[in-house]
Amino acid sequence: MIANESEVYRFLRHESRIQAARQHRDHFDVYPVATTKAAGISQVLQRHHIDWKDVVAFGDSPNDLEMLAAAGRGYAMGNASPEAKTLTRLMAPTVWEDGVAQVLKGIYSPAGV
Repeated sequence: MIANESEVYRFLRHESRIQAARQHRDHFDVYPVATTKAAGISQVLQRHHIDWKDVVAFGDSPNDLEMLAAAGRGYAMGNASPEAKTLTRLMAPTVWEDGVAQVLKGIYSPAGV
């Protein structure tokens, strides 16, 4: 949803089954209450018998907090919200610096490559 903050919250005042998370100045993700990225990932992990400790996650917004906290390695992006940066000790460069690719190369590339 692209709208200003007051429009979003005025709309949400009348909606008990949906919530919104700010992504950028005027961009919001809108999704059902009790639906989180972590909940969706949990379903995939259970289906494939993978533990959260083996997950590498990247986030930059308040709607990423639960996922970052649950992951074995939760990285806040360099451009992340203050909440995301406070939550985890692990930091990735910004999205504009290809931070996800840089971290994954560091984790999974053989030494010296």
